[in-house]
Amino acid sequence: MLWLFYPVALMMLFFAHTVILSNHPIRSVLSLIGCFLCATILWLLLDAEFLALALIFVYIGAVMTLFLFMVMMLNIDHYAEQDKLSTIWIITTPFVTLNLPILSILPYINPSLWQKIDFFAVLPSLGAQYNNVVSLGEVLYTKYVWPFEIVSMILLTAIMIAVGLVSRPSKGSKKQVIADQLTVKKSDRITLVPNRKTQP
Repeated sequence: MLWLFYPVALMMLFFAHTVILSNHPIRSVLSLIGCFLCATILWLLLDAEFLALALIFVYIGAVMTLFLFMVMMLNIDHYAEQDKLSTIWIITTPFVTLNLPILSILPYINPSLWQKIDFFAVLPSLGAQYNNVVSLGEVLYTKYVWPFEIVSMILLTAIMIAVGLVSRPSKGSKKQVIADQLTVKKSDRITLVPNRKTQP
């Protein structure tokens, strides 16, 4: 299954460049979703099923949906002209990010190494007894329990702030204001109507 790694990795690089080079915010968000899907496939090839499923359900299913919701709520369908990337940047950025790492390590690579690479080889398996969830849980809840709890509290705080920013009452909707209820007077809320008896 090693042959599947290379096209998926190239697709991931394509989506990653589209995220930063696109002049359309919704295209950037959708490209980031595609980048996450490629990362999910790569994790499945490495027998990291739990991380792959967490990436799908948490990031693609929740976080990216929130990103799309925020972009649509702000009604940003395109960037301003002064914020758009020029054609020179769009051409130069992929060239630099793809070729510079290769050129930097090329002098240290043995030419005979390329002849030994088998593109159709099978990735090493961790065995039938390996459980990705158990291994990850043992490390996460023993060695990194306090960083895990701190990150959880930070994310919870961010969610509460996001909900507070989004929950704005629409025009004409009724809202309970505690301060107005405490300062209200009887004359402001009660109107006395004289008792008028109708004649038969």
